[in-house]
Amino acid sequence: PVNADEYEKFDHLYISLKKECLLYPDPAPQLYLEQVSKAEMDQINTLYVAFTRAKEQLYVSCLENKKEKKNYSKLLMEFVEQSKWELQERDGFKTAQNGDAIRKSKGSEIHSSELVENYFVSELADRSSFATRKGLLWASGAIDAIEAGTQLHYYLSLLMDVSDLETVEEAVALDRSLNDEEGKKLIGKIRSIVFHKDLASYYAKGVDSINEKAILKTDGSKAIPDRLIRIGKSMIIIDYKTGSENEKHIIQLEGYAALLIAMGYTVARKILIYTDEIDIVSWG
Repeated sequence: PVNADEYEKFDHLYISLKKECLLYPDPAPQLYLEQVSKAEMDQINTLYVAFTRAKEQLYVSCLENKKEKKNYSKLLMEFVEQSKWELQERDGFKTAQNGDAIRKSKGSEIHSSELVENYFVSELADRSSFATRKGLLWASGAIDAIEAGTQLHYYLSLLMDVSDLETVEEAVALDRSLNDEEGKKLIGKIRSIVFHKDLASYYAKGVDSINEKAILKTDGSKAIPDRLIRIGKSMIIIDYKTGSENEKHIIQLEGYAALLIAMGYTVARKILIYTDEIDIVSWG
């Protein structure tokens, strides 16, 4: 930002972020130093995340640069030297080891992709369709500040039916943003929903569920119900909420229902699950 009167009515100017900015008139030097500081902090934050996400083993590799130039490889080398870890040199590489290098946990099979066996398209000319929702990160525990309600919402979205419960519980156990007590509490909350006497049938093994899929509307906007249960051409809508009952939540589900009806479905039931105390609001 600059004084528009001094720069032909331009109140902002773009400058190349180079060290020579330190030689430019104010405010270029200050802006340059601010951007450099932000970039350095971003790098340090990245290192912090990388160092603190390891559960058992952490491997750090860097290029040794004997020049005086400051870089993050040199920062890591200084850290190793100050930690007084023993350095071993082999094949031109130096290695420092701290702690137990033997893995204790068992690996789990990870599927990078999944075959879509079926899909559906409305036959109506003016129709909506389903599309995969983007947003929450797959990597469990990647966001430390995630709210409890959103975290519960995320793990419920991974649960297609009760047979997925064990996998979801394993994912919670690996979530580094949760301590043991928080993890157990979250699993307990999930189980209280899945096995609730009025909800268990909607999570039964083999149920045809659709989680976190966007309904693309004709105006280009989208709506994202938390969970749909499809029975032939009939739908049951389930949405998770925190806090107390709110008329807006009912209006929201009625909106989902109208979209599904426009796609040629009937809506058998609409269910709001208030997850704080597992209160259920259900209507036809």
